[in-house]
Amino acid sequence: MRIERMGLIAAALCASTPAYAQAGPHESIAGIWDNGLTATTPFEAPAEGPGPIMGTAVRDEAVGWRGDYNSPILQPWAAEVIRQRVENDINDVFQAEPKETCSPLGVPHIMQLNGVIQVMPTSEVIVISYMWGMRARIIYLNQGHPEELTPSYHGHSIGHWEGDVLVVDTIGFNDRAPVDIYSTPHTDKMRVVERYSLADDGETLRVDFTVEDPGAFTTPWSAAASYAATDLPYIEIVCAENNRFPDGSEVPTPFDPTPDF
Repeated sequence: MRIERMGLIAAALCASTPAYAQAGPHESIAGIWDNGLTATTPFEAPAEGPGPIMGTAVRDEAVGWRGDYNSPILQPWAAEVIRQRVENDINDVFQAEPKETCSPLGVPHIMQLNGVIQVMPTSEVIVISYMWGMRARIIYLNQGHPEELTPSYHGHSIGHWEGDVLVVDTIGFNDRAPVDIYSTPHTDKMRVVERYSLADDGETLRVDFTVEDPGAFTTPWSAAASYAATDLPYIEIVCAENNRFPDGSEVPTPFDPTPDF
């Protein structure tokens, strides 16, 4: 499985503009998009219906946010996870975000990762590569999920086009990454459906998504994230070379000793 995934990523990364055109009329989402400093910005709530966890207070810009553990969308155990994190923050207990320890953020949390992304569509797969930490998601077009999946941070994503909207359905998550900047937990039964579309005359790539996980939430809920068109370069940022806590101590580089095959 790892060999197959690496081959698909390499093919997309080596693709030139003519290869993007294989995606037909949808190549307009191809290119580099920037979500700026949204690593410290909550997801956008929907106009109506249940929305994401939102912040209740900010201690200061350097530390981050405290999530609303009284939100009605939370199962009691999930609310307790957020409450404990808020209490730790109040008591000056340092808590590292996954990004700060070079760990994968998972989905949908990866949409709060600051910096640029590169979207590379072909006729068979769409690869979204995130500059920070050089992470990549593969979206397999016009096929189903395998009957057996090994749980992973980003899960297994399949997609199809509905007009000019890319619809992505992802399952097969592990439970090791939070949902958002508030460390909202989820189970391995979570399902995320994303809808990618262009707005503002093509200047914005908007992602509307719905999260469903009865193990962690009392109801499905929806939110959105946005990326702006940009001429910023996509550069290499290797997280493991900067894996230090604010006090200067080094965080061990994460690794998985279990082979994929």
